[in-house]
Amino acid sequence: MNNWDDRLDSGNNSFDALRLLLATLVVFEHSYFLIDGSVVRDPLFVLSRGQTNCGQLAVFMFFSISGFLVTRSRVLSSSITSYLKKRIARIAPGFFAAVAFGCLTRTLDCKRWQFVLRPAKLEGNLNQRYCA
Repeated sequence: MNNWDDRLDSGNNSFDALRLLLATLVVFEHSYFLIDGSVVRDPLFVLSRGQTNCGQLAVFMFFSISGFLVTRSRVLSSSITSYLKKRIARIAPGFFAAVAFGCLTRTLDCKRWQFVLRPAKLEGNLNQRYCA
């Protein structure tokens, strides 16, 4: 490999594996929050003495990699219009699915969703705030 195009070829890089690892770290960090209501037992939080945690590090790295890949996509696109069409085609389906899921779960009986809301232990009573 002697140039960036060769290194970034989708068949020759490990970006997908790295992104999977980072997503797994986020889920790992969330497990501490869901169990304890805090990240104080997260191994990276302990090692860094509270400066960061696995999820935060993973999100920062994920955004860095994504920014790099999105920039590459723009550079390789023939025009800004084709680039925007590709971005919208990639983002819109997930966005609309998330909006639909949010609308459905918000309108359903919240008693069914207490197992999701209860572990968060955020300020105030989630059942009163969201299930009124």
